[in-house]
Amino acid sequence: MGNVDHMEQRSGVSKVAGAMLVVAIVGAVIWLVVSSGRTARAKREQEAAEKTRMSRAISALAQKHDAVQDWEDALPDGFDQRTYTAHLQDLLVRDGGRPALFLAPLQDVVREGDGYTLHFYDAFRSVRLRPTEIKLVLRATRGQAEKILEQRSDGMFEMFAVIAHVESVRKAAITLNPYGVDDEYGESLIDAEDVFFITGECLDFIFVGDYEYQE
Repeated sequence: MGNVDHMEQRSGVSKVAGAMLVVAIVGAVIWLVVSSGRTARAKREQEAAEKTRMSRAISALAQKHDAVQDWEDALPDGFDQRTYTAHLQDLLVRDGGRPALFLAPLQDVVREGDGYTLHFYDAFRSVRLRPTEIKLVLRATRGQAEKILEQRSDGMFEMFAVIAHVESVRKAAITLNPYGVDDEYGESLIDAEDVFFITGECLDFIFVGDYEYQE
């Protein structure tokens, strides 16, 4: 009889231990879910705050130079294959010399004599199903070039908000294939694309990382 009681006690202890283990596991899972949710929410809030801060910085930069900010909104049909050079000339090449704001990644920095040229290339318009692209070719001072060369980012995009005094707009219908070689499918070294070259002077800029591409 004593052995039976002892076995029942051991069985009861095992059941209690098992139940406590289940409770502990469930509690750990709940904690992980709640903690993960809080972390994700905190990250979203941080990203939203950073985007708001960057948006204000861009607006302040544009206001400082009295730059045209939403010039793309004035295009008759948006930025598409029916955008012509004259449209951009009317919007960007202004008699009063009012500059414009651009958001574009840096492509290259070139030293030319005593000055520099900054190249910005908005190659992501095609990803957004916009068949036209923009390349900015802007004169810059040594100080501007050194500042932009010192910029480092851990992000995917090297995006800048650029204030430029635009002097000319032209369109290139043919560009070199960026892959540089023909492939087995017969892709040519020359691609027919619509690329607008906007030239002028860089007045100011700030680094904005992947601001334009954040959700």
